[in-house]
Amino acid sequence: MSMTQDLREELLGRAHDIRRILKDSALVKAAAILVLRGNLLGQFQDVMEASDDLQAQEKSPEDPGADGSMTANHY
Repeated sequence: MSMTQDLREELLGRAHDIRRILKDSALVKAAAILVLRGNLLGQFQDVMEASDDLQAQEKSPEDPGADGSMTANHY
């Protein structure tokens, strides 16, 4: 094998290694982004539930129809 051929094979091997490293790096970054996205979605859901709870607490107990339901007091 010639020196040029050896060099070519070595460079191809290194290029393959670099592609694998970049692919692995991209997968790690994508996984981190998905984890952060999941955390943000979870926090958003928590805020929405807390907001619903606050709205339910703000309805006055003196107004039984405040939630739109009919009760015996409305007849």
